[in-house]
Amino acid sequence: MASREDEDRRRAEKARQVGLFRYSLIQDLLDTRLTTRERGRLARELAEKEHTDPFGQQVRVLAM
Repeated sequence: MASREDEDRRRAEKARQVGLFRYSLIQDLLDTRLTTRERGRLARELAEKEHTDPFGQQVRVLAM
């Protein structure tokens, strides 16, 4: 049973790391002082770059 609990903990930690990574990417976009135009520009800049995820993989995000 401990093996299942360990696996659950690993999955939860991985999910936490992914969530924190994603938030770190978008946190500047959440600034309420930004205009729509400024937010769009920042989102496009974010999408143009490759980012290193918590597991060392290079990833890109899509701008909506």
